[in-house]
Amino acid sequence: MNGRISSILVVVALVAFGHSANIASQRASGSPREVDAATFLLAFQQGKAAQYKGFTVKGTGMNFNGTTEKNLALTVGALSGDGKVIPVKSLVEWITAASQKKTLMVWLRGPRMSRKPESPDPLPYKFSGTFAGEEMDMGWGINSGSRPIPVLVNGNAK
Repeated sequence: MNGRISSILVVVALVAFGHSANIASQRASGSPREVDAATFLLAFQQGKAAQYKGFTVKGTGMNFNGTTEKNLALTVGALSGDGKVIPVKSLVEWITAASQKKTLMVWLRGPRMSRKPESPDPLPYKFSGTFAGEEMDMGWGINSGSRPIPVLVNGNAK
């Protein structure tokens, strides 16, 4: 019996070492670490975003807040009653979600954002950016008093 337990422990140790070596190899080789925006934002809302520090976050979001020269606030969705991400595509849906403090947003910062022409309707953007651990308060307008939102650096939006 002791020989069998020792064999199992050796196998477990080898598997664990192999997994750790694989992760270290991916990080050393510069393999991209990516996460979709919905997964990332749910983790952010739960206080677990640190696991994604240094990851590239990719997704689609709507621009309800306008832009500045190098910044873009994008609404990826809203938090549903059962904790899932639901789409927000109209201004009415956004106002409802924002007034209930349920919007899931990112603040994209970077020089490579293609600004779309002004439109009376919200505009969708495909985006990516790196989460470096920074967050900001959207403390104006309907967003006043909202939870902080994550900042994504080296942003790219089209």
